[in-house]
Amino acid sequence: DAGTQPLPLGGGEGQKLICQWPAEGGYTPGDAYDLYLGEDGLIQQWVFRRGGQENGRAHTWEDHQQLGPILISLDHHGPEGSGFRLWFTDVKATLIDGTVVEPQPLAEP
Repeated sequence: DAGTQPLPLGGGEGQKLICQWPAEGGYTPGDAYDLYLGEDGLIQQWVFRRGGQENGRAHTWEDHQQLGPILISLDHHGPEGSGFRLWFTDVKATLIDGTVVEPQPLAEP
């Protein structure tokens, strides 16, 4: 597949999808995100490129879970040795009907 590219961090490959904002206006003018999707369609990694620059910062998307009707990623790491880690705990959401939901592991295919 022409869109399959090596993942920026570690081994493996992903379907590359590039999202870029217009050069003017908005919160992040010109910023770009290179998304790497797994075979399951979930984001595995992304590269943030400020202002659409050629190079950017890569991060993983891990621990995908179901939060009510949406999928979320609760754990993100930067390149090895960077010391970067962003993770979420005690996550809850209130649905429009008032039901409170917590993340649940994804069902096996």
